[in-house]
Amino acid sequence: MKVRILVFIHAFLAISVLFGLLYGGTTGKIAGTITEESTGEPIAAVNIYIEGTLLGAASHIDGSYTILNVPPGIFTVIVSIVGYREVRIENVRVSIDLTTKIDAALQPQALDYETIVVTGERNLVLRDMTSSLTTTGADQIKALPVQQITDILRLDAGVIESDGRLHIRGGRAGEVGYWVDGISATDIYDGRIGTTVENTAVQELQVISGTFNAEYGQAMSGIVNIITKEGGEKYTGQVKIYAGDYVSSDQIYSPYKQLTTEPDPSTGLTNIVSSERENVLDKLNPILNGEVSLSGPVPLIGKKVTFFANARYFYDEGYFYGVEWFKPNGTPGSNDVVAMNPYQRISLQGKLKYQLTNTISLVYNGFYNEWKRDRTFYGFNSNDFNYAFNAHDYKYNPNGLPESFGDGSSHNLSLIHVLSSSTFYELRVNKYDSDLKQYVYRNPGTGNKYLVSVQEDTSKGIVAEVFDPTTAEGKDKLESIIAQGGQYSYIPDPNGPVGYIHPDLINQPVAYSYMDAGMDITHTYRKTSYWIGKFDMTSQVNKSNQLKFGSEVRLHELILNRYRIVPKTDANGTELTPFQPAIPQVGSVYRNDYDKKPIEISAYFQDKIEFNNIILNLGLRYDYFNAKSYLPVDPADPNIYSPFKNKNKYTNWVDIPANYDGTLGQYIQEKLDSGEIREYTPEERKAFMQKDVKGKMALSPRLGIAFPITSEGVIHFSYGHFLQIPEFQYLYSNPDFKLVSGSGQTLFGNPDLDPQKTVMYEIGLQQMLTDNISVDIILFYRDVRDWVGTSPLISTAKTGVRYSMFENKDYENVRGITLELDKRLINNYSFRASYTYQSAEGTYSSPTDAYNAILNNQSPMLSLIPMSWDQTHTFNGQVIYDISDWTLSLIGRYWSGRPYTPQFARSETIGASAVTGLKTNSARRPTQSALDLSINKYFRFKNNMYVNVFLNIYNLLDQRDQLNVYTDTGNADYTTFIDPDIVQYNSERISTVEDWVVQRGWYMAPRQVHVGLMIGF
Repeated sequence: MKVRILVFIHAFLAISVLFGLLYGGTTGKIAGTITEESTGEPIAAVNIYIEGTLLGAASHIDGSYTILNVPPGIFTVIVSIVGYREVRIENVRVSIDLTTKIDAALQPQALDYETIVVTGERNLVLRDMTSSLTTTGADQIKALPVQQITDILRLDAGVIESDGRLHIRGGRAGEVGYWVDGISATDIYDGRIGTTVENTAVQELQVISGTFNAEYGQAMSGIVNIITKEGGEKYTGQVKIYAGDYVSSDQIYSPYKQLTTEPDPSTGLTNIVSSERENVLDKLNPILNGEVSLSGPVPLIGKKVTFFANARYFYDEGYFYGVEWFKPNGTPGSNDVVAMNPYQRISLQGKLKYQLTNTISLVYNGFYNEWKRDRTFYGFNSNDFNYAFNAHDYKYNPNGLPESFGDGSSHNLSLIHVLSSSTFYELRVNKYDSDLKQYVYRNPGTGNKYLVSVQEDTSKGIVAEVFDPTTAEGKDKLESIIAQGGQYSYIPDPNGPVGYIHPDLINQPVAYSYMDAGMDITHTYRKTSYWIGKFDMTSQVNKSNQLKFGSEVRLHELILNRYRIVPKTDANGTELTPFQPAIPQVGSVYRNDYDKKPIEISAYFQDKIEFNNIILNLGLRYDYFNAKSYLPVDPADPNIYSPFKNKNKYTNWVDIPANYDGTLGQYIQEKLDSGEIREYTPEERKAFMQKDVKGKMALSPRLGIAFPITSEGVIHFSYGHFLQIPEFQYLYSNPDFKLVSGSGQTLFGNPDLDPQKTVMYEIGLQQMLTDNISVDIILFYRDVRDWVGTSPLISTAKTGVRYSMFENKDYENVRGITLELDKRLINNYSFRASYTYQSAEGTYSSPTDAYNAILNNQSPMLSLIPMSWDQTHTFNGQVIYDISDWTLSLIGRYWSGRPYTPQFARSETIGASAVTGLKTNSARRPTQSALDLSINKYFRFKNNMYVNVFLNIYNLLDQRDQLNVYTDTGNADYTTFIDPDIVQYNSERISTVEDWVVQRGWYMAPRQVHVGLMIGF
């Protein structure tokens, strides 16, 4: 029966030309052959089991055995049978998705029976690796100077970091799929990881930067697979605390505490009369961390129930500081130094494993985290309102920056049932929730107390004064001034409460000046959640074939409420005076609300075929997605709240007769008064002005082949089709297509977007150079189509009002080579070094680039350009030196500059016919490099107790490498467009032109020093 099943499956795959790659999951496999040492003959019925677990197998008549469902980690394997000496194989490392080969040759048992002890070594050449992947274990993570998972990921070949986001093999940041314990943890709204997993909780971290298996979906460029720790039979735990500071002599982060300027009488430029800088990095900029973890059997229950728990508190005051010269309402501030980007996070994890029987286990894994930024230094750009918030301008009005809050939780329940020694299945249910809030004031109605400032008018007997109009005396005085026709205005009370000011007043006072008033006026509330139901079955049907298949259903819910503060009005629509903040009404162009519930369904099948001279991974994936949303029936009139066409606005509409003697407005009013027509409600319009979008489905074939050419060398080839539903922000942005007269040009989401697609190829060689050093060389190519871009402007029934939508139109191709050297820990040190050469070219880097080009009257992109994250050369290296309870580790990075679009310097553009621009992304920023150092000293005591004292230094040499540059000079330090030697003095300018030119966020973070203590057992 098994043979017939295999023949049918393979015939189906061959006929359909549907292939796949590496099987995936949360566990690995141990397999091998047991023979007699003297004869080489196979031995049947040998017991092979993993010490401290219930996992094991018996050898078959040909001596072969397989142990499935082995969690990643380092184990001891016992091989025993009556009549032969027991073999104990220690330090056996198992990785997810891979087979660890353990063969044993048994000796007949002598009278002086002794167990044979063998020490295993980490395999540097993986015979069954048919695609490029990098695995980092808990022991390696512990030794490196890394604070979070992204610090580890960016060390892998093919992975680069750009603007705080990770890109794998040239893909956009949202193309990476994050998986935690067998469940996708990607927040599909924006493509980031949604579940916070701390380094201490990671058992194994795997990055698949090449073609990945059919089990993984909704990713195009790579998979990050995280397996968390479980409790064991013994209690273990640790407490880790450290404190740190930014230690740097760099003055660019020091704001002015006090500054007095005057015009130069001869040149009209700015002279500094007196100044005092606040050297913020010379003072304490605290970084605090406290973390505790504990694992073992649950007390009083026995060893059948084990747990792992981890909790962490982290606080970083940051290195961006401002001085409160002004309050957000424009009144004088306290002149206090203010941290502009402090960040704190609390994360919790609890994992329970209940071994119900020898064959059934139940695992619950829960995560919770919450975070807060008191001031968001990096501004939030909202396409919804055509409003950009520039945080750089708030250096001396720091409290105008918004606060950001977020929390997330994930609950994962898994049932693993071993049906036989060769077959098991897994059932998983997952519930994920995350919330995001961002605003300056929690209450959107927070306003100011206003005073009346009266302008002197001697002809009317009015004197200049400032008074409170809310008192009885003030009310009378104001009525008198109004009656006399006096001039007055409202100004915020310097001693009163601080709140929102009128949006029209949020402007720079003059060019090249910081803000003396204003704030971010958007409120954002976003909730993302989903339910996942997942089934996977794995079966080793014979020595050579391991089948795996499964399916998944995911039910999403996305709730967004985002709006821009608007002036409060009376019943006639007139703005109240003085200004009072208000929330725009539903249907306003200044408001975006939705509650969407898209669904995903997927299924996959894959077969891992292992022979001595070839390993194949074949697979096929099916995906279905329904956005559960709508599109306008008439693209020329999309807004159900304020239609342009009268037939969509009024019931029983009849066009105005040709012989009607009057205006259209009169005609409409007559029909309304007579009851012949009435206005549709938005809900009524929705029925005929909108249409539902249809679901999308696709198949993804994948293939991987590995050829072990020798015992020390393997060649592999892989090919696959991968697809991804665009991030939800591109589907649902302003889903009601709100346009009004005079709104100009607007960008909308498109729920009818097709999946983005890529075809990926790679060929690679793993080869041992010495007994302890291996090299891994990989050539790869990616062809990306149906990337999200934006459409040409769509005209509406209202002249001058047009809009664009996201659509599948952008393209990219990526080619490159990676080279990785790996040395196992021998002679007290190990190292891993990687080099990546990569070329990523496409039409547009961001989905909004084409729309922005239209707004700037630029021609569409007609040729391929380097993507903004195209990092041609990337070198990462790490060295770990371990001797006599001292561990020293060093991480080094060298990254070539990423592209930018240059402009001619001011002095080079003369005359009306001068060229005004150069080719997009045709220049490169400066290179970046950095060194991170970690020094650990262990003190070991009885009962496995230990104390670890450590020192971590990030950016050891305190380099000020440039992350961004001015486009005319290719340098972050100066620009010809803003020349302080030309700009004339202006008394309204806040600070100086030289100060304003310095963009602190364009430089690498200054040196950090952490000193800490870890106590464990």
